[in-house]
Amino acid sequence: MTLAKISNLICAALNKVDINIDEDTDLVADLGFNSLDLAELICAFEDEFGIEIPDRDVVKLRKVSEIVTYLDNKGIA
Repeated sequence: MTLAKISNLICAALNKVDINIDEDTDLVADLGFNSLDLAELICAFEDEFGIEIPDRDVVKLRKVSEIVTYLDNKGIA
């Protein structure tokens, strides 16, 4: 999974274009995501990649590196 694609989805969820995002970026601590932002981002991932992310997995996706690993494990490249 490319960091660029994930970064674009994160920027879109926040309606911003100039966010510095790397694999260590924490969605809550670094970007100020709230629960609504996180829900919208998860929906964006589901729509973009044609997958369903169960609620039990959502809580594990706080850092960008965790998102990359999760999507890689789902077979999304």
